[in-house]
Amino acid sequence: MPTVQPVSPEWTAPGSAGPAAAPGFDDVLSHAQARLGPETRLTLGQMVGLAPPPAGGALAGAQGLQALSPADRSLGGADGHPAVQAAKAYLGVPYLWGGTDPSTGFDCSGFVQRAFADVGVSLPRVSADQARAGEAVGSLAEARAGDLVYWSGGGSRPNHIGIYLGGGQMLHAPRRGDVVKVDDVRSTPPTAIRRVM
Repeated sequence: MPTVQPVSPEWTAPGSAGPAAAPGFDDVLSHAQARLGPETRLTLGQMVGLAPPPAGGALAGAQGLQALSPADRSLGGADGHPAVQAAKAYLGVPYLWGGTDPSTGFDCSGFVQRAFADVGVSLPRVSADQARAGEAVGSLAEARAGDLVYWSGGGSRPNHIGIYLGGGQMLHAPRRGDVVKVDDVRSTPPTAIRRVM
């Protein structure tokens, strides 16, 4: 099972003399905006130091820091899962088949791979390989926020993947012409559910 790099329990708030309580999502966004300017777009993992900044410097490929609304941050009660937090930073990124870069777009497995990479977890590139990562979860009733949910099309190989939020919702990059978004889990139960952290 992949390992996750721990976040330091001591965080120094901007303008303070010493460590404060662990930051919330709003604190991290405010700190990043104050340090880098409101037009910078970095992943959550980059903001808290779990992932390196984009190639070419922190501002390469900037599309504007898109802070999430309080409603978006509380979807599914999944705020405590680091990969879910990282994934929410990509809400609204367009779907692009084969896409792995938020500046151009994601396909479903590219989106999942990127969200987990932002918090230090390496996953394979395609959904068929991602469906073998981590540990199996028996049913949707046992699924937790951050688990991967898969569906197989006409064959036995997974052809779609999303990140479960809880409460019957998932984050995913659904299809051409759409964007990364929150949806209800499909009426057909997932073919497989995997827990990677």
